[in-house]
Amino acid sequence: MRSLPKECLCPKCGTAYLSPFVLPCGHSICKNCYEENDCEGICGEQSCQRRFHKEDRVVENKTLNGLVQCILSLQREESRSGSAHSLSFGCAHCKDDVGITLKITVKDKRREEKKEEKSTPPTAPIEQRREKESTPPTAPVEEEFVQPSANPFLDEPEGALFPTPPPSPPRPTEFANDQKIRRKELTDIPGISQKDVMQFEAKRIRNAKMLLGYYLDIMDQDREKFLRELKDEFKLNGEDAQACCDAIAGFSEKFVASRT
Repeated sequence: MRSLPKECLCPKCGTAYLSPFVLPCGHSICKNCYEENDCEGICGEQSCQRRFHKEDRVVENKTLNGLVQCILSLQREESRSGSAHSLSFGCAHCKDDVGITLKITVKDKRREEKKEEKSTPPTAPIEQRREKESTPPTAPVEEEFVQPSANPFLDEPEGALFPTPPPSPPRPTEFANDQKIRRKELTDIPGISQKDVMQFEAKRIRNAKMLLGYYLDIMDQDREKFLRELKDEFKLNGEDAQACCDAIAGFSEKFVASRT
């Protein structure tokens, strides 16, 4: 069994840390050295040598204790089974509640031998390899391209259980710009100027999309009623009210038709 690194040994007594404590100065000390003094003691680090009292609050360094126990168990396994372990460590002194940081790398010869056995591909018999080498590779079969029929309905047998449905009709191009109203302001609508915006905002109508909803839901798509509303409630003159009514009503017809 090889000796422990110095970072795993108590600086005061030189033995392995067993249930170590973290002193107020930040260094660790083994349980035996801490309890051998009744009232006070001295830190074992040569660069520190600070005194501590039993009344001072100390905590158990569980991290350091676990690492020391791990190294001791690895060394016991090495002496018992003959497996090789490599231990690399680095000192990380004067850290809160942690006296040492160890990086442990375990290499087991038996596991490495098993990995080598698994990684070695099984060798095929010589006769099978000769047969594979002597057999010429077959050329890939080229599939013949079949031109699809211009009318797929003529190719289906009569009384087919699931006939091919006809293609859906193309969407009219006049509805292509329907969604643009979502980005339009009130002043973009014909017949509405900036001075008329306050009348619409009083009814909580702030853009063209909300005015379209007002026409569809409140006015129930009644042109005459909507035209009277524009003149009486929103104070538009005759020409402006007619232009606004035609624009919103015309768009609503496209909007409803596109949704159906």
